[in-house]
Amino acid sequence: MTPPQPIPPGDRLVVLRPSTRRRVGKIYTPTTTGWTRRKLPRHRHFSTEVVSLPAELESLYSLLHRVLEDDTAFLLRDAPSKSPVGRLRRLGESFPDRASRFLVLDFDGVPLAELGLQPGDWVPGEQDERIAEAVRRRYLPEPFHRAPAIAVLSASTGWRRIGPDRYEPTRTPSEVSLHLWFILDRPVEGSVLRSWCRLLADRGAPVDANLYNQVQPIYCGAPGIAGPLPPSAPPLLHTPGLRLLPLPGESGGWAGGEADRVPASAVLSALAELPSAPRSAPPSAPKQTRAVMAAAGSDEHLRKRLEGSARGALRKAL
Repeated sequence: MTPPQPIPPGDRLVVLRPSTRRRVGKIYTPTTTGWTRRKLPRHRHFSTEVVSLPAELESLYSLLHRVLEDDTAFLLRDAPSKSPVGRLRRLGESFPDRASRFLVLDFDGVPLAELGLQPGDWVPGEQDERIAEAVRRRYLPEPFHRAPAIAVLSASTGWRRIGPDRYEPTRTPSEVSLHLWFILDRPVEGSVLRSWCRLLADRGAPVDANLYNQVQPIYCGAPGIAGPLPPSAPPLLHTPGLRLLPLPGESGGWAGGEADRVPASAVLSALAELPSAPRSAPPSAPKQTRAVMAAAGSDEHLRKRLEGSARGALRKAL
């Protein structure tokens, strides 16, 4: 057997597929009282495809489109430390946290009212770019308004909860969930981005920082639908590809190269300005390290994990 080889540095994402080649994610099933939604069983072993990408949106868009159309695949931001041989388990020691230019934000359950909209103002599958644009302008700093991005509407988009474990297709949702992808101008570690997401959440943004937990899956595909949809279902449920949305930048499109990238300082400077937590870090620790640890709140275990990685990442970046 060929021994694992070190993977060269660069911007990478990992496509994982269960070794059984079974569907991943969620599935909706019709019943007499509505649709049920369940998460499909977890898998233990995966085939691994490490994708090296140039830091540009066109290449990222192509990869997201490919994963969206593959109901057995999902993404990891953490790349394996060595070239995979055979099946792997999704464990932290196999996929260490790495610095990357790819930034993805998980907005979960954004009320349309916070975007200045009401139920009925948006039908999933129609003018979706307007909704994604409103989300980033409502919750993200100004540098993220100027840069182009990619939005991926979540598997729950187009469904409304009507009771305990019961759902129905809806053309008049009251909230939206989506991922927003950006490219930074320099690599940043996932542990640092998790702290920044926590800071955004503390300031009122419905951002899920757990997306930057180690080996956290990033699902892109549409949910499984195990039955015929009613005629009233929104267009998005009939055409899964509508979930993937290119968002233009200030220049009106994707210029390519540096013009499409968000300054990493938009993330790092916000963390550096946080007050330190006296009981969280020793006085000798760098100010930036204490700030990142403070952003972790009262979670002592998380602060210990962040200390080493944040110290190195912030020293290099600032």
